Amino acid sequence: MKKVILILAAVALTCATALGAAPKKTYTVDNAGDFINALGSDRTIIVTDYIELTPTLREMANKLYKRPGNNPQIYVNENFDGPGLVLSHISNLSIVSGDDVVTIVVEPRYVNVFTFIGCSDIELKGLTLGHTEEGYCDEGVLGFQDCTNITLKECDLFGCGTEGINLSNVKNFAMTGSKIRDCSYHIMHINECTNVVFDGCQFFRNREFTLVNVYASETVLFNNCIFANNEGHLFNLSCPVKFRNSVILHNTYMIFDDEDNSEYFLEYENSIVEDFFHEEMTIEAVYG
Repeated sequence: MKKVILILAAVALTCATALGAAPKKTYTVDNAGDFINALGSDRTIIVTDYIELTPTLREMANKLYKRPGNNPQIYVNENFDGPGLVLSHISNLSIVSGDDVVTIVVEPRYVNVFTFIGCSDIELKGLTLGHTEEGYCDEGVLGFQDCTNITLKECDLFGCGTEGINLSNVKNFAMTGSKIRDCSYHIMHINECTNVVFDGCQFFRNREFTLVNVYASETVLFNNCIFANNEGHLFNLSCPVKFRNSVILHNTYMIFDDEDNSEYFLEYENSIVEDFFHEEMTIEAVYG
């Protein structure tokens, strides 16, 4: 009987591998060192405590260096005011909170909290991500380049990063039940992407330039989303974007810059849009 069970288990594992569904290892971490060492493909990392990445990244900089080629690797990208963490060609990775929402931050304002390059099947869930303090900055919170199948659930992305999300050549990106708030310059940039969906998300207290920038992309949808208390022109678009069952409570500037054609690319469906200031229409008034 034991032999039969072992044979069946081996067959199931072989089938799963053949179908591309590699089994995941699970790691539970509560500090930056264990978190960085746990990163890799085919695993779930459960974060149970507040993590500030920067001091540990500085300590591990000599170990975390970029190697030639497109092999899976974790490395440090040194920028103007400190190191940033890059995950390259990693697949089937989930980074999730434990019982409560947890926070992961970086100190340098010229790096993303996480940058993903050439990655696939990445999930972030129940995380608050941002920078330790505000100031002039050059990068945002999350950057994805040449990635596929990215999922963000119940995440809170905050400044001072220039923006919450930067997507470049990304296919199948879904952000649900999440927030992008208090970013210094923009909410997001989306460039040459396909199938990008924001569902049940909130965007508030972001400033100060054009906030949502979408270029050369296909199937970009905001569904059940709310924009409030943002400063700057809201949209800069060069391709169609759908805005469904969503609300713009107010914007301190016009929604579109009169000098571009963005308004012709935005498709409204069952949405409320106000392009003038309402003092009473704040995110606090709506959500208490």
